[in-house]
Amino acid sequence: MKYKTIYANIISYITNIILTAFLLLPIVRIITGNTFWLYLYIALSIITIIFSLIINYKYRISKFIIKYRYFIIISFLCIIISLFNCIRYNNYSILLFSCLFIISPLLSYIILKLKYLNLLFISRLILISYILIIITFMLRKGATPDDFNHYFPGNSRNTVSEIQLFCQIFYSCCFLKKHGRLPILSAVITFAISILTFGRSGILLSGILLCYTIFSNILSVKSSQLKILLMIAIIFLILILLKNYYIDIINYLVLNTNFNSGLETSRLAIYKSYIGNLNFSDIIIGEDFRKSELILEYNSNPHNSFIRGHSYFGITYIIWLIYLIDILIKNNADYKFTFLIMLIFARGFFDTSILPGFFDYIIYLLILDNINKDITL
Repeated sequence: MKYKTIYANIISYITNIILTAFLLLPIVRIITGNTFWLYLYIALSIITIIFSLIINYKYRISKFIIKYRYFIIISFLCIIISLFNCIRYNNYSILLFSCLFIISPLLSYIILKLKYLNLLFISRLILISYILIIITFMLRKGATPDDFNHYFPGNSRNTVSEIQLFCQIFYSCCFLKKHGRLPILSAVITFAISILTFGRSGILLSGILLCYTIFSNILSVKSSQLKILLMIAIIFLILILLKNYYIDIINYLVLNTNFNSGLETSRLAIYKSYIGNLNFSDIIIGEDFRKSELILEYNSNPHNSFIRGHSYFGITYIIWLIYLIDILIKNNADYKFTFLIMLIFARGFFDTSILPGFFDYIIYLLILDNINKDITL
């Protein structure tokens, strides 16, 4: 019996290490700027999906289609429109995002069926690996705002904090499921990295995550008296900091971050530009965002995952997105978990990073792992 336990632990460890290395491939692609790693990730994902559907009865295509019929129908309509728009826009990069759109939920579903899966171990290892990568870059390239812009080829400092936030939320959700509370130390590190990268969205969302983590853990304390004392202590500490360092904090944010531009930013102008130019047919089948002169000025980047999604997939994308959020809200009893996932969705309003994106597996792993197992998507 003892040997069986040791054998199971070894197999579990090896399985989760291999899976972590596989899920790190999108990060490796961004760090190196080499698309080889992205194509490797996609190729291995497709091979895994096909192999799993064919050889294992748990993944029989007929059962899968019946159980996830609604999700498949909406996704199929999205792909049909994306193929049409691919030709209409003469933009064949849409094929890549269509591929990610399909493989991410399928791959996550299959990963969750693995016998020795340990998502907490995987999420922790991914987060630690990324933090070590950032520390290495800081030591080698510096830690000024401009230095962060040169960490990842073709990506700005916003990408640095964005990936950190995704990895942190992945870990926080897994930690929450295991221990019933949220990890504070890593949330502090995430906020610190966001401060160093000087991006408004990164500071805002990581700040919300940190505050939520602290107050959530305080509220989870069983002793009501201790809970009240901790709340008073935290509020008192915040008031002292504000009293003594308010001017310094405001000056720092205004002079050293993008908050000095206010809330009326180029991103907001981009949103208005795209939405304001849509006619009825554009709403149904999407419109090429590259037609916007303003978006062209920003290297054809709409800086919004949902604008890009609508442009590629049309109104079916909006229906699909509403359906996905509905699944998240209705089938997760823990409001903390739902709140954390919604922070990822919120990040999508500031960059073209999710749905479809390289890190969609995080969203699907967390949603599918926590919904009712008998649900029909």
